[in-house]
Amino acid sequence: MRRDKIFQVLFFIVAIMVSIGLTNLGYALDLSGLELGGLDLSRFEVGGYFRNETALRLHDPHEFLWSENIFQLDINTILKPDVAYFYFSGRFYYDAVYDFNQSYGFVDDSTDRRKLRDKMAFNYPHSLSEAVRECYLDIFTDHFDIRLGKQQIVWGETDLFQMLDIINPIDFRHFNQHPWEEIRIGLWGAKIDYNPTLNTSLEFIIIPDIEPMFILDYIGHGHPYTPLALRVLPPFRMVEHKVARNASNMEWGVRWYQNFGSFNYTLNYFRHWTDTPGTYLNLSKFKVDLKYKRVHSIGGSFSWNFTKFLGIRSVVLRFESVLNLKDIGSAINYGKGGLPETVRTDTFNYCFALDKTFWKPRFLWPSGLTCMFHIFQTYILDYEDSKRKRYYTVGQTGAHADEVETILAAIFTTTYLPGEYLTPTLAVVYKDDGDWEIMPSLAYTIGNNYTITLAACIMSGPNDTLLGEFQKSSNISLRIKYGF
Repeated sequence: MRRDKIFQVLFFIVAIMVSIGLTNLGYALDLSGLELGGLDLSRFEVGGYFRNETALRLHDPHEFLWSENIFQLDINTILKPDVAYFYFSGRFYYDAVYDFNQSYGFVDDSTDRRKLRDKMAFNYPHSLSEAVRECYLDIFTDHFDIRLGKQQIVWGETDLFQMLDIINPIDFRHFNQHPWEEIRIGLWGAKIDYNPTLNTSLEFIIIPDIEPMFILDYIGHGHPYTPLALRVLPPFRMVEHKVARNASNMEWGVRWYQNFGSFNYTLNYFRHWTDTPGTYLNLSKFKVDLKYKRVHSIGGSFSWNFTKFLGIRSVVLRFESVLNLKDIGSAINYGKGGLPETVRTDTFNYCFALDKTFWKPRFLWPSGLTCMFHIFQTYILDYEDSKRKRYYTVGQTGAHADEVETILAAIFTTTYLPGEYLTPTLAVVYKDDGDWEIMPSLAYTIGNNYTITLAACIMSGPNDTLLGEFQKSSNISLRIKYGF
């Protein structure tokens, strides 16, 4: 039996035994009052889950895209009641798709297959599969809330789109098919919240842990979620210039929050590095330099709960915007064999969202149908309309971008009693370039431990659009999760 086969079998055996054992321990023992070597066990809370999610491509070839197995262990510890807490989240990760597909990751070259397998199948640093998911210390005082360690820091008010929520890089191995909290990459840093009054907060963050977004690089040209822009790079030597970890390169930001009951708002500033590198050609040395750039992001958000809005009762209006100065979001063609090279540009993004829950007809959704409507626009402020010299891309995808891009999106979700066991959800996204995405899902909860989710992601549109370039990777997936 091959080493990877042995590892897979051991992984399943250990994960199942540990999860069942911890569950039984929690049911069988009352830890209150117990001590171990002077340590009060009642101050520990242990939880976690074991999860398999397998996705099948809907287009030819009908192959498995991933079969992720995750065992996650979460530990909360009370160091001092109401003052200090410690949280740890660790996981074991294995993607069995490389055992289902003899192509080992959708590429033919044996060298690239091994590299891609090593990067995608097992625990890998700086990605959602990293062994240490989060690990931080919380300290609470009268006016300060301090969090030190590896963590996720979430800004913003809207769903589906990232504008202010740019502090943690994202693992895009499955593009955008999972909630942000599942695919954010934790960073080591400090978050300090100063609360001068009950309804105000001044938050300061500092992050010495500089990490890029996790995307399929030139190794994974054959992978279904490798961005088109990376597939068309010339066959030169790639040289990545990582950002040095020192005091002058640290990322930092500040956010002011204030609440007035039904209305709250934030003002945000974040000085950071781009999550993806720009590509800079060096024809004389037959190489492509991958460099990260400094960006200033200035923005804000608000959420307003209306008893009546434009004649509609009980509506929540959310808004989020950000101005990115000197971002990497465009490319320029200097005529070097028609090859693109990244340039920097200023962009302004905003998103309006309107949330409304409908209660009629009750026989269709007895617990209410929640609808969230979004309009998102991005403006390239220094756009030059010259197809001969310059063309623009969105992030590091190969999708063409106009001076103004508009996206419409809606999310519909409800639950069915008793116990809200059945949860259907539908997300629809449409871009003004003619590409679109539909993501339906149906989750069924069994008791307190098991959740089964059937989902699909269907994308379509022209091949040079953001969603159209991945349309052949439309898929249906099944997730089985056992929590304890």
